[in-house]
Amino acid sequence: MAIPWFYIEKKERRESIITLNPQQTKQIRKVLKLRLGEKIVLVDGQGTNYSAEVASLEKSGVKAKIKEAFLIKDEFQTINLIMGVPKLVKLDEIISRCTQLGVKSFLLFNAERSIKVKKAPEKKLKRWKNIAIEAMELSRRSFLPKIDFFRNIEDIFKELKDENSYKYIAHISGQKSLFDLFEELLRGKALPIYIMIGPEGGWTEKELKLAKNEGFQPITLNWYNLSTQTASYYLVSIIDFIIKNKTCFANF
Repeated sequence: MAIPWFYIEKKERRESIITLNPQQTKQIRKVLKLRLGEKIVLVDGQGTNYSAEVASLEKSGVKAKIKEAFLIKDEFQTINLIMGVPKLVKLDEIISRCTQLGVKSFLLFNAERSIKVKKAPEKKLKRWKNIAIEAMELSRRSFLPKIDFFRNIEDIFKELKDENSYKYIAHISGQKSLFDLFEELLRGKALPIYIMIGPEGGWTEKELKLAKNEGFQPITLNWYNLSTQTASYYLVSIIDFIIKNKTCFANF
């Protein structure tokens, strides 16, 4: 069995003995059925991984003893996903799958055609963070993506003002193709990448115009109209593949 990974808050890393939370305790005791002395990895979501071993199997909280710390270089995490909020059950899946694929941040907002998030966004942010944590542990990644919720598209653009980056907005009538994107990312500098994916109803003309004015290039993903989920996984996977294999492609 592969060594399991567990998330810990950075502030918890003060002692050599860490008490894991109830969910992690249940997973270790009931699901994985680990024994004393078995190895695990603790990750703080900010680039530090800890080699550890199970020190106790108490019902009140499994304890892990830290052996060694490893700093992980954040060299590939450049993909940031801007989303007009889709149906929340779909958004849960998108956050999980795209965290596994290495997305660095999710910038969410109520688009004109979104099913609006009206109440208590802080509760939903907590839920989305927990989904991202589970996905990070599953995929053995060392960085937890940042998830922010904005009132509208204008607030997101204020956040990105003057940032030097690649910016794309997925749209079925986009002038750029995936081949154009491949060429641009392959030949260009290593910069952050921002991708805009619309809700189920797509972007309005107003939103598309605002995005273009902010430097977002409309890009078509296929000859067909893709769902919000499929478009997210498809585009993130392609970009991730390009940036991770840039050196190989440069030789052709």
